[in-house]
Amino acid sequence: MKNVLFFGIWILLFAGCSLHNQTFSTFKQFNDVNVSDSLEITDKKTSLLVKSFLTYWHARQNGDTNTSYQYELPYQRYITPYNKYKKLVSGLYYGKRTELKNITFSHNQNIAIIDRNVYLQNNFSYPKKDKWIFFKNRWYHKFYQTVLPPKTKEEVEFQ
Repeated sequence: MKNVLFFGIWILLFAGCSLHNQTFSTFKQFNDVNVSDSLEITDKKTSLLVKSFLTYWHARQNGDTNTSYQYELPYQRYITPYNKYKKLVSGLYYGKRTELKNITFSHNQNIAIIDRNVYLQNNFSYPKKDKWIFFKNRWYHKFYQTVLPPKTKEEVEFQ
């Protein structure tokens, strides 16, 4: 019985430690979306956020609106049907590469602000921000894009 208990504890310890030893380089699965080498993963929730960010921006940059739409907040998908979303985002993204630079979490860890750099074809870059919300064990992107000019400072920063 002691051996079984010891083996079970050993498995749990190594399974828990493997997440903390992970680096962002594990997630560099796309050529057009990457993560700054200076960031480190500290927990599973951050790991999920990075995976969501990479998948979302890879889809947006490559015109895969079906995939990117699934990462938008559920209430936003309710008020913005897919056909309208597709018209709003299709052909509007000029970035050739996106890099996740920094993540700042709110006090409750359920809202994340991501600083990213968008690189154009001439390698000129400009900073942008994303807001991500953790809801029902999944990260969702806060969609600000509209056909109208931005009304608030937040809308300007996050478009």
